[in-house]
Amino acid sequence: MNIAIAILVAMVAQAHGKVISDTWVGAVCVEDGDGGSSYRGDVAVTKSGRDCQRWDSKSLNGISYPDKYPNDGLNDNYCRNPDGEPGPWCFYAEGSSLSWGRCDVPICNEAASPAPSSEQPPERLWSYWSDFSDWSQCSADCAGGTRTRTRTCLETEYECYGESQETEVCNPKCRNVAYLGTATQDSTASGAVASRAIDGDSNGAYWRGSITQTQSKGANAWWKIEFPMDIYMNIIIVYGRTDCCQERLKNAKVYIDEDLVFWLSKTTNFWKEEVNKVGRSIKIQNRPGNGELSIAEVEVFGARAS
Repeated sequence: MNIAIAILVAMVAQAHGKVISDTWVGAVCVEDGDGGSSYRGDVAVTKSGRDCQRWDSKSLNGISYPDKYPNDGLNDNYCRNPDGEPGPWCFYAEGSSLSWGRCDVPICNEAASPAPSSEQPPERLWSYWSDFSDWSQCSADCAGGTRTRTRTCLETEYECYGESQETEVCNPKCRNVAYLGTATQDSTASGAVASRAIDGDSNGAYWRGSITQTQSKGANAWWKIEFPMDIYMNIIIVYGRTDCCQERLKNAKVYIDEDLVFWLSKTTNFWKEEVNKVGRSIKIQNRPGNGELSIAEVEVFGARAS
């Protein structure tokens, strides 16, 4: 008896343009005034000839449409109308972007329209993205700068899916790049070579063996670091001795290439200066009347500029 009833229901549904499965009953054509919300046919191409994407595709902006509209027949890649559009539609790929368009599905009790001539391209009824613009200039030379690029929604009768702007980090964080350079000084006393100032040890006690010292004094004494490439210099830190002789750095001049950028204007064992310049060398020039030039460490926070 159950088998006979099932056969009878199927025959009635077929006579009224319906399709039946274990989970739904729907029309294989668009009912007048229905907008295609009950359409369950197998058309899977847009009016413009684009192949439809599956409704459960991971490319649909991270949205699971079958879960969002569980009763709207969103199986496979067939055209459907789950959200009240004027007619069935589907998503399709537009290059690397995602767009959507309406589908040409039959109208119930109406003869099928002839296919459009291949010589006449169909009218565009969808929106799509332009190519992305070039990346903007980085917002900072180091320490987390970002850059952006944008695209435009074309044929704006309908909304484009996806974002109009992309942002990415465009440079490394600032770090101490002094190790990339080579250190020299005008003269050396007691084996306290220039490279000690870029050995990564800022301890200011002379007996720890990480202090530089020149033989010459006053204006004749200098220390220098040279890089093999252009360096963006964000911050320069100079460490002096902590056990004595801190006055030896007072009023010393600090140059980037040939440009004077700041003075060590205090008697101190620590000096930090933001410079934001590009160059290939840093020179610390002692002042007349000072003693030998002694430096514990020079740190250059920045990044390669080329």
